[in-house]
Amino acid sequence: MKEVAWGAWSLMNKEGKFTIVVDDDIDVRNPFQVEWAMSFHAQPARDTFTVSGVVPSGVDPSTAPADIPQHDPRRRAGSKMLIDATRKHPYPPAARVPPEYILAAQKKWKEYGFSK
Repeated sequence: MKEVAWGAWSLMNKEGKFTIVVDDDIDVRNPFQVEWAMSFHAQPARDTFTVSGVVPSGVDPSTAPADIPQHDPRRRAGSKMLIDATRKHPYPPAARVPPEYILAAQKKWKEYGFSK
């Protein structure tokens, strides 16, 4: 996964402070799916990689306090993090509620105190 991150970072070296790599069944434009993959496919101690001393974005206020001028060398070093949120081994299939249970619950929705 490091190769994927380095490739992305080489194209946009000042962007991508946090890069998350997911499997191809995860929609990268869906924040819920990406966060789900991070939660269930990654272990922070094992699946993160940090690089320091990289060129930061010029508009990133986290690199140095506002009272340090833009030309000061302390503003010239940032960092990046790769989060490998891919499966590392075979996973069991996702658990799904059988459709007949969903329909039965929907029929009793008002009885449970919910409105449609």
